[in-house]
Parts: sequence; structure tokens; C-alpha cells
Amino acid sequence: MSHPHHHYGLLGVDPKTLGQLLATKPFKFIVGHNATVFFIHQGIVSRLSTPLNSVINSRAKESPEDCVVWEDIDASVFLRFAQFVYTGAYTSFVPAGAPRPSEGPTKTTVNVAEDLPDRNNPEKPLFRGLFSPRTTTPQVGVGYGSALPVPPQESDIASPFKLPYSLATYEKAAKDRSNVHGPGSRGSPSAKKRNLISEFTANQVGLAGVSIEHSIRPTELTSAMFVGNVKIWVFAERFSIPLLMDLAYSHFAKELAHWTISPSTFVPEFGALIRYVYDERTIRGYQLRELVIQFAACVVEDVLGLAGWLELLDEVPKFAADLIHQMTNRFG
Repeated sequence: MSHPHHHYGLLGVDPKTLGQLLATKPFKFIVGHNATVFFIHQGIVSRLSTPLNSVINSRAKESPEDCVVWEDIDASVFLRFAQFVYTGAYTSFVPAGAPRPSEGPTKTTVNVAEDLPDRNNPEKPLFRGLFSPRTTTPQVGVGYGSALPVPPQESDIASPFKLPYSLATYEKAAKDRSNVHGPGSRGSPSAKKRNLISEFTANQVGLAGVSIEHSIRPTELTSAMFVGNVKIWVFAERFSIPLLMDLAYSHFAKELAHWTISPSTFVPEFGALIRYVYDERTIRGYQLRELVIQFAACVVEDVLGLAGWLELLDEVPKFAADLIHQMTNRFG
């Protein structure tokens, strides 16, 4: 069975074919731990996924109720699959009132050390040896008889190249500075970092050139939203729906690119995403792992001093190894 190169939902179906599809019997799906019930026209599903169509046909022969029961698939994921089936798109995950994990801000700053990680020394965890903390000098307050306060220097003014920022705002600020002051001007980010961020933001159009248009409020983005897109990607991979895989990839990349990185919440949120992406359930999702590694490489200099970052690297050593490989390629 051949599949279309694009899927526009029912808008892409001529009236005659649409009538035939809607005349097919709706099939019953019982999804999730709460046994949420959905009905989708079998004729429309069969156009998108041969494996899923085979499942429906086999269950229709085996069960008099014509239904499939999937406890391992979230209802929120299947709902968005149904949206995609009928409209060719799906809405973003926006968990209403979802609490954001947070940790107190850290005052630690870091610098790159000369020693590399010792893979043969279990007492020296992988990647920790790349960085060492640096103690900051406390500022002396203005007291009786002291000198007048020194006006803030340019370096003390909030910089668009320091946290909090998103890759989208970082890229725009770098472009604006280059247009005004010229490339490589004082205070500009390195060309390598700019190129890396540009390469990442290009992922927003997806692996097959599918772009998404929904607006994003950076402050609302959470790991639950990122993981939701990953779950859709995994569902689409499971049933061989490449167009949905690409759409989920585009959503995932765009939301990462517009995620405002807060020093107090980044590690808990990103850590939850890393744990899921590197979980065995996504063992074939190398494209997703490459995407999060590329994202991490864009921001690593600014997050490596945050509380919990080194612990995350120790907890997910495959992520640490992939990040080292990415950084080696970046500075090689």
C-alpha cells in the first residue's frame, strides 16, 4: 500500500473519496490506564499506516466488538493521533496548571580545566573532569569612608547571550549585533556557537521539510510538553507513520528552540526529558537523542555550573558520552 507524501487530513481528500472513507465503520480504541474510548474511521487510518490497518483487520476477525485495547498508550497521545488523522496536524501539549520542578539558583561559576575525563578511573566520573568550579570573589559593599560606587560596566548589563535565554532569542540577538557592529565584534558570541545554534533551529522544519506554525509561549514550556512530542514520535514509529514522526520531530525541535532556559529550573526539566529519551522505550529513537544532544551542545557552557548538572551526567552516562562526542566534533 502506497502512502501520500503529505497528509492534510480530510482537507486533502476529494469529496467522492471522502464519502467512501466516512462510510467505513468506525473502529473502537480503548486507550490508557483509564480505558478512554475513541472511534476512528477505519478507511482513513488504512491510508496512513499499513501496520495499524493490519492490527485493526486482525482484531476485527478475532473480537466481536471490533476494538483494540492499548493500556500502554497515553490517551493524550492517541487523541493527538486522531487529530492528525482527521486534520493533518495536532495541538501542542500544554498541561494546565502543571507544576514546574525547581531548585534554588546556584552561585557557582566554572571554567574549563585542562585535564580530560579518565574512563579507567571509577572515582573520576565521566565528563566531570572536563570542568572545575571557580570561586567567585565577593563584592565589597559601600560603607562609611569608602569610595563612591563604580558605575556598572558593560559586562554587568544583562546580556542576551547569558541565561536566561532561548536559542531563538540568542540567534536573533547574535544576528542583530552582527548587523550593527559587524561579525566578531566585542561581546559577540563565537562563530562556532552561532553556527551550532543555527543548525539546531533549522530542525524546526523537520526531517522532511514539514514546518509548524503554532505559536509558543516560552515560559509555559515544560518537560511534560517535550516528552509528549517524543511519545507521539514513538507511537508513529511503532505503526510506521513517517509523516506523523516528522511532525512530532518538528514540534519537539521548535519547542526546544523557543524554550527560555532558567537557571533554577533547567536541570530538573531537561533531566526529565533526557531520562525519557534515553530510556529503553526509545531505543530506536536515535534521531531524538541526536536532537537533544545537539541542543545540549548549544548551551553546555552556560549550564554546566548549574546545580544537578554533573549528577545528571553521572546518572545517564550514555548522554554524557554522546555529549562529549558532540563537543569533540564542535571544537575539533
